[in-house]
Amino acid sequence: MHLSTNNLDLSGCPDLIAESPGMKRILSDLTKIAKSQASVFITGESGTGKEVLAAEIHRRSAPTSAPFI
Repeated sequence: MHLSTNNLDLSGCPDLIAESPGMKRILSDLTKIAKSQASVFITGESGTGKEVLAAEIHRRSAPTSAPFI
């Protein structure tokens, strides 16, 4: 899979900042991830923004009326 950061759309999510190439790849696929029906497991060290990323995926997903847990 080829991921492009040229079309990185962070509009509406000022809490997300991407500096590393790995994070830019993840953020470039946020909408595709959110549209998926698959469960998402986010790991990382404390303070790395896992909850912010999860909230953004939820915001972009179809069932946004469902609670964010």
